[in-house]
Amino acid sequence: MSSCDSCDENSVSTAGASSCTTCNAGRVANDDSTECDECAAGTYRDADMSSCDSCDENSVSTTGASSCTACDAGTVANDDSTECDECAAGTYREAGMSSCDSCDENSVSTAGASSCTACNAGRVANDDSTECDECAAGTYREAGMSSCDSCDENSVSNAGASSCTACNAGRVANDDSTECDECAAGTYRDADMSSCDSCDENSVSTAGASSCTACNAGTVTNDDLTECDECAAGTYRDADMSSCDSCDENSVSTAGASFCTACNAGTVANDDSTKCDECAAGTYRDAHMSSCDSCDENSVSTAGASSCTACDAGTVANDDLTECGKRINPR
Repeated sequence: MSSCDSCDENSVSTAGASSCTTCNAGRVANDDSTECDECAAGTYRDADMSSCDSCDENSVSTTGASSCTACDAGTVANDDSTECDECAAGTYREAGMSSCDSCDENSVSTAGASSCTACNAGRVANDDSTECDECAAGTYREAGMSSCDSCDENSVSNAGASSCTACNAGRVANDDSTECDECAAGTYRDADMSSCDSCDENSVSTAGASSCTACNAGTVTNDDLTECDECAAGTYRDADMSSCDSCDENSVSTAGASFCTACNAGTVANDDSTKCDECAAGTYRDAHMSSCDSCDENSVSTAGASSCTACDAGTVANDDLTECGKRINPR
């Protein structure tokens, strides 16, 4: 050679060299071809490359690398391709994806996940898709639903429910649909009703009733429709009546009567229509009379008479019309 020649690309030499030395893979010659510098972290050079190139997407390297290493699923390369960082909780990356993506609706993940896990029925993903929270009591979520929905009318649920349970007849859901409360005494609910309704006239119920029971004739409901009280003596109620009515004139009843009994001739009802009292001696009452009337002149009766008896000829009634005595002629 007649002169000193420059080293070939990626070859170096020291002063007085008779040849140049090729840089190893992972290294590149400096500008004056005196040293082989390491490729920076995040780059690489294999033996056939002229310079250090950046690692491919989601691949990383350390300084002096001859190749890059692909990040595992669930991790992604940082900005300078020097480290594989875990995907944040609530995201994932499977092999072949360029970045960490958010989990689908109602799916969750922990940090470094390659896939997300669907929340079970009765649970819903929190806002950052890191945990499956239970649906609140009074709501539910079945598989395929996007959120926890309120239970239907008169259905209830516990926390974490995938369905709601209908309240039995005689019960109604409370305001937050967490419990089935009994209908109050005096009300009822059958399976087709939305709320507890008051019993009909002269019907009663106990707490938790699906129907009301009609009061028997001779009884009437109390004010709160919880008991059938007997009609008072002197009143009555038959099955078609709404209340206990007073007995008709000269009729009487005992407590709890469905009808009144007419007083026999010769008797008359007392003031409260509870018993039939005999007409006093000297009076009478036939079946068509409203009260006991005094016997006619010179007629007499005993107590409880339905008619008076005329005194025989030659006799006359005493003052109280109870006996016939001999007539006394004036002298």
